[in-house]
Amino acid sequence: MNEPSVFNGPEISMHKHNIHYGGWEHRDVHNVYGFYQFLATSQALTARDNKRPFVLSRAFFAGSQRHGAIWTGDNTADFSHLKASVPMLLSVGVAGLAFAGADVGGFFGNPNPELFTRWYELGAFQPFFRGHAHLDTRRREPWLFVRFFFFFFFVFFFFLHI
Repeated sequence: MNEPSVFNGPEISMHKHNIHYGGWEHRDVHNVYGFYQFLATSQALTARDNKRPFVLSRAFFAGSQRHGAIWTGDNTADFSHLKASVPMLLSVGVAGLAFAGADVGGFFGNPNPELFTRWYELGAFQPFFRGHAHLDTRRREPWLFVRFFFFFFFVFFFFLHI
């Protein structure tokens, strides 16, 4: 996580009206802060290894696509967040951030087998597939779900790779 956050605040971030050095309101610099952390991490890893690093961020700004991948942030295991991930990823793709994805299965909550199957079906078409969840959620390996839905995973991925 590389954006300024205040987990117990009303906006789960610094207040929009906070004033930073130079008179800048927080709403004007929130994403720029994350971008410069993204940039600095990418440059430091490149300087250290002289190879292109893999850097992942959920705070991005114009030009971020040159430094790594992004994901849409912590989502919830429900159909509304699954539905919202499609226009989010299409929008950032059109904006030039093609290497993007959502937390497949949802970060918070426990998806039922049908929702989990739908996340995987959609996640297979995301440029960045990320199976990621909160510590308090149940394990989410596909083989832990009902055998009926495991069959759908097999069939879907089989036809995807033909």
